[in-house]
Amino acid sequence: MNRIFVFVILLAVAMSCIPLASAGLGSPQLSVSVSVSPSTTLQWGDTATLTVTVKETGGEDWANDVTVTPVVPQESKITISPSKSQPKDIKRNGYATFTFTIRVPEYEEPGTKTITLLIEYGDTGAGDIGEWRYTIERYVTLTIKKPPATLAVETTPDGASVYINDDYKGTTPLTLTLEDGTYDLKITKDGYETIQETITLYPGKTITITRELKPLPATLTIKTTPEDVSVYVNGVYKGKTPLTLTLEPGTYNLKLEKEGYETIQITTTLSPGETGTITRQLRSLLSTTTAKQQQSTRSPQSLQSAALRVDNERAILAGLGAVIIMGILVVISRKKRARKDKKTVKEAKELFPSQLLKKYEPLEFLGEGGFAKVFKAKRKSDGKIVAVKIPRIDESTSKVFLREVGTWLHLDHPNIVKLYEADILPVPHLEMEFVEGVDLNGKTIRSLEEYPKPTEEGLALKFTKGITQAVKYAHSQNVLHRDIKPLNILLKHDLTPKLTDWGLSKIGVTTSSKTAAGYTPLYAAPEQLLPSQYGHTDYRTDLYQIGAVLYELLTGRPPYEGHSPAELIGKITDPDYIPKKPSEFNPELYIFDSFFEKALAKRKEDRFQSADEMLQALEELERLVKKRKELKETVAELKKTLNKSQLELKKSKSTEEAKLKTLEILDLYQKLAALYCELNSKSELLEILESLKYYTRKDDLKRDLEKAEEYLRSYIEENLPIGEEFAQKLNELISHIKAEVKGGSL
Repeated sequence: MNRIFVFVILLAVAMSCIPLASAGLGSPQLSVSVSVSPSTTLQWGDTATLTVTVKETGGEDWANDVTVTPVVPQESKITISPSKSQPKDIKRNGYATFTFTIRVPEYEEPGTKTITLLIEYGDTGAGDIGEWRYTIERYVTLTIKKPPATLAVETTPDGASVYINDDYKGTTPLTLTLEDGTYDLKITKDGYETIQETITLYPGKTITITRELKPLPATLTIKTTPEDVSVYVNGVYKGKTPLTLTLEPGTYNLKLEKEGYETIQITTTLSPGETGTITRQLRSLLSTTTAKQQQSTRSPQSLQSAALRVDNERAILAGLGAVIIMGILVVISRKKRARKDKKTVKEAKELFPSQLLKKYEPLEFLGEGGFAKVFKAKRKSDGKIVAVKIPRIDESTSKVFLREVGTWLHLDHPNIVKLYEADILPVPHLEMEFVEGVDLNGKTIRSLEEYPKPTEEGLALKFTKGITQAVKYAHSQNVLHRDIKPLNILLKHDLTPKLTDWGLSKIGVTTSSKTAAGYTPLYAAPEQLLPSQYGHTDYRTDLYQIGAVLYELLTGRPPYEGHSPAELIGKITDPDYIPKKPSEFNPELYIFDSFFEKALAKRKEDRFQSADEMLQALEELERLVKKRKELKETVAELKKTLNKSQLELKKSKSTEEAKLKTLEILDLYQKLAALYCELNSKSELLEILESLKYYTRKDDLKRDLEKAEEYLRSYIEENLPIGEEFAQKLNELISHIKAEVKGGSL
């Protein structure tokens, strides 16, 4: 037994010493090729096919159980399937192909990724005894990129210009392919409000921006000879000439009326943002009567001949006069403008600090307040037009100045004046965005302080919403203003409001009679004047001041007034002294009464608690104003129909025809009464009640009409809105009158 065991061992040793070649065996030689299709550059969400080909190129044996294992970098989220191939044998001069699917997930970190391929195979020993495993490493490099983002911009109307980071990209509708990131989007169209917002685009995502462009209000100036002529727009009295109106774009029927003169009817269409002027000369009724009397004493032939001569002479003289006058006016205007420009530049150079002349070229002295002088200037380094403010500060306030305006430097919003630079050397100065102002009747209006008041409701809300949006953004950056007032609200040419002087309310005490402690008492919140009673200022202080500005825009007066600073401050801080309701100035403003109860509340806790909350209230007011405008248009149409029906009633040829026309008139009165109740138009409603008395013979219905009149007069005296219950009862009362006319009862 032992001899057999020793023999076997000796035989194994002997065989191991025999060369592999002589045994017919030998290690295989393999080549590996790798390909990725369709490309080695992949984006998020892409897939690709990885093909590994292993070929036997030499040696005396084949490769057993060949496997391929792709290994991705540890930090990568790329997936490869299968994770390992099934084993394959490769015979001499043979090959095997291994296929894998590469998937790149979203949010894979962009860059170069190296995939390691482990090719493992076996080789049997002599006599097929035993097996040795070998590993070959190969590498494939992938480039991973984020896919671009898609931005689609659509507007109503089309044709608006689109700017990305101030670069023009085309007109709407527009689809752009951009890298991911945050961009400044600006949408402009002549005659419409400019839209500016910040958008964030994400890789591989499509963002669609759909915006309805708001038409800019049109400005219409009406001049007449003589002046003091009453102007009605769509039947609504607007004032006396000379008159400038701010109107929504559209078609309007104008009526110019003055006692003793012929009435003029005009239809005009205003485009968005248009500034138009209508000039008319009214003919005196007295002169017309005299002319008719003179005509009656002449023969028809001489009358016609004289009239023709007079008309020709008048036309020629009027034409020559117009040409001469226009020429004179142009020359005078040019000379005045030239003198003004020279004076403006000269004045600016005289007042501008000489220490800053190396940096700026002064162009115009814009104005001076208790706190600073302001200039329009050209920056010499690049020619940019800017506003330069020279504040009055000293050593005790210089640090506060830099600290406070430092917050302003980081504010970037379409309704905030951009601060480019602030420094105390060589002299304290602020370099800001130049806001050009709006041209109104040949005069440049730079701020809300100069803008005519009271302002049309829609425009007042537009101004206020813009400032509230600016404050909302600033509050999100933990920045307060504390001195919001008309003077600090500048206007662009398209009436976009921009809030300026951020952080300056803390710097020093101003010298203006209207200001103290760095803010303006006319618009100051109670907590700014009496912190011991109302607490310290916070974000609700800004909201109070916005309310005070809107109040003045609508009524033409600030919420509180006084003959002395002490009286003014006393009224603002007195918890029992409440400003007049806007409806006390103009009954049509009753829809704003509840808004100001909250906006101008003495206690901060009773006000709007955020800019968002105030914006929601302003948007609801916009909706009500728009609805009221539509109701007024309906009223105007109904009044036309009523006048027509009343004329037709007079021409009725039978009792039945008169009865039908009367019912038609009563139906129109009923519709008008319902609209007047909704519009809170008490005086117009009183006229209807007076007219209705002539359509009923029943004493009880007449008494009900008189009682309704009493209620309306008490509403007028106490400045109360018309309630739904009154409107419903009035509707029932008119229905009873209609039933009487029909000859029956309800």
